[in-house]
Amino acid sequence: MWFRNLIFTLAAGLIVTSCGDKSKGPSSSGKGSEILVVCSKSVWTGPAGDSIRKALIHNMEGLPETEPEFTLLNIQDNDFSKSLHSNRNILLIDIKNENAESKIETLKDEWSQPQRVFKISAGSDTAFFAIFRKHADAIRELYNQNERAWFCSQNEADPNTVTERTLSGEFGIQMAVSRAFQIESKRKDYLCLRSVTANGNLTLVIYTCSFKDSSQLNPASVLQLHRQLTANCIAGKQSGFKTSLEGDSLRRISQVILFKGMYALETRGFCRQEGDTLAASFLNYTIVDAPRQRIIVFDGLVDFAGKPQRNGIRQLESIIWKANFIAPDRASDQ
Repeated sequence: MWFRNLIFTLAAGLIVTSCGDKSKGPSSSGKGSEILVVCSKSVWTGPAGDSIRKALIHNMEGLPETEPEFTLLNIQDNDFSKSLHSNRNILLIDIKNENAESKIETLKDEWSQPQRVFKISAGSDTAFFAIFRKHADAIRELYNQNERAWFCSQNEADPNTVTERTLSGEFGIQMAVSRAFQIESKRKDYLCLRSVTANGNLTLVIYTCSFKDSSQLNPASVLQLHRQLTANCIAGKQSGFKTSLEGDSLRRISQVILFKGMYALETRGFCRQEGDTLAASFLNYTIVDAPRQRIIVFDGLVDFAGKPQRNGIRQLESIIWKANFIAPDRASDQ
């Protein structure tokens, strides 16, 4: 177990040699989870291209079908015209003998927003391998963060102010929720939001309870609560969902992280309704809100009826990771 966000933040800090942070600019373009890789054909088809694909086309954990974290699209150097500068995820590779030293430059919102651009310069394939291998995890995580930022910008562009006020006033949680999500059901400690899309349904449950002891963050306890929340919000009076885990080991999709500086357990898997051959992906964050002595649970479900679910998970991540918790001494002011 390790604190992913802390490590990636530190690693990312080591590779930044220049950082633009534009406050204004056109909206970024590109398909969901797509990275534009700008390099020569020889680089793309050679060992350097192989190392890029190996690092960035990881299978996303917890999905019922194999889906890569990112789709890579190669563009030749000469074809990287101004019209492509607005793509939100760009990787520029420059390998040539004239490069005296290897370096990585990362730019934020350089030509559009939100946008993440990396430029890696090296004098040879060997030099490229050395620097890329050292920072590949941080690069991948920053691209993941940028995907969440893009979905969050969509949420903020069309906010559901009623739901946001409910979360702030009754749950002490500030979140950016779009009008696509409507309140399905609600009680004092529980709110179920649902969005009906062309691909299927997205559901997000926000649940709070008193903190008792660390057993509440035991993976088995988290999954049992997930089943209960799913049955309450998703299945209704139907026969219920069974939760299945990808692979034999729970550790493969369950890990301790820091969520906004708070101890949390992240769990990913998929659910299958009884009698149904199609699976729905779920994403669960169980967080210790120490100032309020409570547990906060964000439990999201992507039910896309056999269609790709990667971007649905990213959309739920964008809502969850934007959450901020109101300090107890401020709650009465909301």
